[in-house]
Amino acid sequence: MGIPGALRARSNTEILDAAFGLARRLGAQLLPMSLLIGLPISALTLRFASGTRGSAAHAGRFMLSTIGFTVLVTVLESLRQWVIEAAMAEAILNGQVSWPAVRRRLSSVFWRLVGSEIALVTFGGLCSIPVVVPGVIFVLHRYFFAEVLLVEGKSVGSSFRRSFALTDDRLGRLGWFVLAVGLINFSLGWGISGWAAKNLLGAAVGWIGTACLVQFKAAAYLLAYFDRRVRREGFDLLQRDDELEARSGAAPSLT
Repeated sequence: MGIPGALRARSNTEILDAAFGLARRLGAQLLPMSLLIGLPISALTLRFASGTRGSAAHAGRFMLSTIGFTVLVTVLESLRQWVIEAAMAEAILNGQVSWPAVRRRLSSVFWRLVGSEIALVTFGGLCSIPVVVPGVIFVLHRYFFAEVLLVEGKSVGSSFRRSFALTDDRLGRLGWFVLAVGLINFSLGWGISGWAAKNLLGAAVGWIGTACLVQFKAAAYLLAYFDRRVRREGFDLLQRDDELEARSGAAPSLT
């Protein structure tokens, strides 16, 4: 039995509100895992931040620290996002977070996620070189490739085509949603990162803060993905949602 009310169409503000609600609801189960993956992220952030401080005489050290931060921290953040999204997908579809099921869901598509991430970054960058707008449109069209893989288990090529099909209309609405999530993450993340790069106490604050923030981000994009599916394939998902609500006898809890 899934989470009643999770699989239905929503406005952007409803999705954001539901994302905070889902993050709070699953916080006790997901926060420990988010914190665990966040430990090396906080350590690397503190280490590379210290390496970027200095004069031009340490240009080589500065470059290595910048590259290390960009690559290693980004990889670990992507991994944490995928783990949290896989767990939330389990909760939405099956009503509980089963870590063996989460592991199976993630491991079955892990290398496809990696390949899709590389392709998205590469092609998105290439599209943005001549003109910014085509690059933005490309990213929006392919925004849900990770969710398609985690929920539907498709191939790399199919995940991109599927994501394109889910976002081939109303890019303006999707664009505003992505902008809103980005602004929330940037504003909160900027304050957290300011602390994280200072000292051990700051690193601890950044460790806990980003662990909580990533849960909201994962919930927002996962619920947006289901919103797109309901709008494109509404009958099947809404029918399933009605069945789940009828079994539970509870009102939707994510409104």
